[in-house]
Amino acid sequence: MAAISVAVIALFTALALTSPTPTAQASTGSVSAGIDENRVKELAQLDTSALLDGQVCNGSLIEHRAITSGSTTLGWLDVYWDGTNNCAETVSSSTTWGTLKEMGVSIQSCLTSDAQDGVCNGSIADEDDDWGDFRYYAGPASVNGTIYCIGASGWIEWGGTTRSVDIGWSHCG
Repeated sequence: MAAISVAVIALFTALALTSPTPTAQASTGSVSAGIDENRVKELAQLDTSALLDGQVCNGSLIEHRAITSGSTTLGWLDVYWDGTNNCAETVSSSTTWGTLKEMGVSIQSCLTSDAQDGVCNGSIADEDDDWGDFRYYAGPASVNGTIYCIGASGWIEWGGTTRSVDIGWSHCG
């Protein structure tokens, strides 16, 4: 449910950042809402079916890392824990929301006894990923996390360059 809230907030943030500011009309004293009818039509056609079908991570948000290009946030790597599984997704920011772009997310698990000082000294126990051309988010990708440490990465290609963020082996269960 928290992931749906994050996605809905991102949608409304994208709307707020691209909608014109209301303006006063001097001659009549009225206020125009400044509604862009084309923008309303565009938002009405957004593919939010994945959000409604539960195609997002469940559980408690345990990592929220920005994917940046200079001072611009392109999106976030979000990692969740539901008591059994860790789940990760890369979510577009208002800057990239709705624009078709290559993006992805990857998550791996390593036995807790093999993960030391942020390095998996054994073999990867499980891994999952999702990548391709998306408008809103990549994922979910999930692994069992009950006796494992997890590592995750998220990336977005923007302006011909791939930007990414990683979390090292952490959140050991």
